[in-house]
Amino acid sequence: MNLDVRNHDDAARAGAERLLLGAAKTAGWPVRVKPSGGVRSLADAMIYLALGKDL
Repeated sequence: MNLDVRNHDDAARAGAERLLLGAAKTAGWPVRVKPSGGVRSLADAMIYLALGKDL
């Protein structure tokens, strides 16, 4: 079995970003995701959301 840790890290990061965005939307924050469907990093997402900026 060949496990690529980077793939797991990327999947975990993407899941955390989706969770953060979902929580922000549920809280009523003005969240708009980029057309590509994501953000550069979880830290970027948190900063943008805290500032009320478009992702």
